[in-house]
Amino acid sequence: MNQQLSKRLMLTSLVAAALGGILMGHSVTANAKAPEKIVSQTALKLKASKRNVEPNGKAGLYTKPSALKGERVVLSKKTMKKMDRSEDADHYLRAYRVARTNHRKVYYKVVTFDGKHRGWVYGGTKVNRFGGGLHEAKTYHELTRTSAEATKTYQFANPGTTHVTWQAPVGTTYKPSKVITTTTPYASDDLHVKSVVEREKGDKVYYYVASVQHPAINGWIYSGAVTPKTGDDGVSQQPESETATPGQPDPVTPSPETPGTPGGSINYSGKFSHTDAQVYRTGMTQETDKGIVSKVQKAYKNNVIKDLVEPFQYDQSMALATVSQKLGHGKRFTAEGGRNYVVVVSPTASSIVKLVPYTQVKWLNPKAAVSGLNGGILGMLVNEELKKQIQTAANLYYKLNYLGSWSSCHQ
Repeated sequence: MNQQLSKRLMLTSLVAAALGGILMGHSVTANAKAPEKIVSQTALKLKASKRNVEPNGKAGLYTKPSALKGERVVLSKKTMKKMDRSEDADHYLRAYRVARTNHRKVYYKVVTFDGKHRGWVYGGTKVNRFGGGLHEAKTYHELTRTSAEATKTYQFANPGTTHVTWQAPVGTTYKPSKVITTTTPYASDDLHVKSVVEREKGDKVYYYVASVQHPAINGWIYSGAVTPKTGDDGVSQQPESETATPGQPDPVTPSPETPGTPGGSINYSGKFSHTDAQVYRTGMTQETDKGIVSKVQKAYKNNVIKDLVEPFQYDQSMALATVSQKLGHGKRFTAEGGRNYVVVVSPTASSIVKLVPYTQVKWLNPKAAVSGLNGGILGMLVNEELKKQIQTAANLYYKLNYLGSWSSCHQ
């Protein structure tokens, strides 16, 4: 009797297990066939330069994610392939929104650099990592200034409205803005070339020029639109060193790392909350103890930015001085446990705020001069107090990157 009962129970268990497997398989199949729909859609939070992309022809541009019903073609795969091979800089795309579906597909909303076409492109399966029909684009590369570019004084070749100064090299970013609309009033200005870049599409070379008489017109201009000043032998302008001088930080020169900034030399945008601040254990090493990180971030919030509304949104329309002051650049505070920290604000870095132990920076020499603080775009943007803060940060950067270690800094 007991043996019969045992056999029946075993048989019942096997049948139930088989049925369970069938039902589970049916469930998976049904889920896979579920209608595709958008489960999330947000603004893309990558830096502007990281959102410059090119199509590769594997996906078209649509009015809505192509997996959804009712989408219409804006640009075909064939056209997108031609854009990738094109030398027209307007054929770059700027990605600005991202959507995910219940089938784990990712779509990016993009717009062409000239603003004429916008829509959705399949972008693979991972947010912030372009795949599918897109790949990240490097729209320019920096060049080393020639001897003439570094030392000669220039002037506008044909003053007028054809070639003016821009906030970023034309063709390297989405719809850059003009700094001035005509160069005629500045025909006799002395210009110095501070930085040189070459576009990837079209191969045009652009200069960042700084005016001696009118710094407000400083910006990027097509290299063919300026010419060496008549009679200039190249020795009147003191050239800035191309390499770091022992005991001095690198000269401050414009760089379109993320084109689109007023003047083209300081580029930043994003959101910040106190929990985004990076906490350092030493000058070179980040703190790995999450408990300590949390306490230092909390002390930073309560002692330095207690009146700041979070998340703090910043972009290139906000002066560097404003961003740095609001986030407490150069300020010192004490965390739980009694350790003192200093706030270092770097708007163009991957982490805008670094909290560094005060013992690692108190020895810095604040008198080592940083080139460029009293003229050009920096001279216009920062006040005397912030100049001192930038000075200290520049020394810190130099010692970390050129002396190689903190131990050597103390020698």
